[in-house]
Amino acid sequence: MGTGLVTLDGRPIAGWLLKADPAIYDLEAMFDLYGEIDNWSVHPTYRIHQMDAGQRCFLYVGKGGSYAQGAIVAAGEVTGPAYLDEGGTDGLWIEGGYGARWFVPVALHRLATPVRRGDLSADPRLSSLELLRVPQMSNPTVIRPDELVALDEFDLSVVVPTDEQRARLETRRTIELDDDELVDGDYDELEEQSLTLYAADRDWWVEGVRAKDDPGPHTKWWVIETEIDELDGDGDTLSRIGPFESFEVALASLLDRALQSDGEGMPTGEDEPDEVTLCASYSCADDYSDLVRLTNDKFCRYADLENAVMDGLDEPAEIWGDLRTAVLEAVPA
Repeated sequence: MGTGLVTLDGRPIAGWLLKADPAIYDLEAMFDLYGEIDNWSVHPTYRIHQMDAGQRCFLYVGKGGSYAQGAIVAAGEVTGPAYLDEGGTDGLWIEGGYGARWFVPVALHRLATPVRRGDLSADPRLSSLELLRVPQMSNPTVIRPDELVALDEFDLSVVVPTDEQRARLETRRTIELDDDELVDGDYDELEEQSLTLYAADRDWWVEGVRAKDDPGPHTKWWVIETEIDELDGDGDTLSRIGPFESFEVALASLLDRALQSDGEGMPTGEDEPDEVTLCASYSCADDYSDLVRLTNDKFCRYADLENAVMDGLDEPAEIWGDLRTAVLEAVPA
């Protein structure tokens, strides 16, 4: 059982667990209208490029809406590679629409009996499930082979869409294809270098893009500010600043904006001083690392945060006293 893929620490990936927030997206209306979820928003890390057709996939909804506690509410599979959407709306986003973001195509059907968070926590085989262990991890989270075995022992019977729902979904897909043909996309995203900075209620990230009509290798960089939900890891784009001529200049702008007013809105750890706080993630080709705040004045870089958490999160040799210095020194020149 498995996909043949592994995370950065070498552990196998058997499937994916996506998260949803009913305060951001009207999932119940999606199920009622179409009986199926055909795509879902994911955060731009190395993992989204590991997602592909045929892989097992589940959807977890946090507290709110019809659920007194969180629950896995849908199951199915990934149907294709992740793609960048320039933004729009399908009428089901609570605040009306969304900005540029990554999606993964899926075929997820509603479970007849949701698997409640309490049931997941009660199974010792699921104690290391990323959803439970690192709840602030953004989409997608990983399911290990032994965890998938445990999940398969729950009742995963799905509600089959009606013919009317299938017809609506086909119409929705046709409209989306027509809209894509009318969009004059000026940029293609490059998988070269990216950094995401996590705040209490929003993310900032640096995106590298290249003009389609630019015959040279010149790359432009943008700073994206996204209103974020702590559980879901997704949200609406608030601003897009740029372009900048280099990653370094864009990163400096990101830090200036994120840390203005003495870092207002950034996670400080003051309320929960013993809590490990994920502050930033960086990726470039095969280089991927996370910055975490261990205490109010200790910032550390981990090339393999998942494994480090499992091992007790020993302090590494490099420790920085503030977030700006940690980001600038941890990112390779």
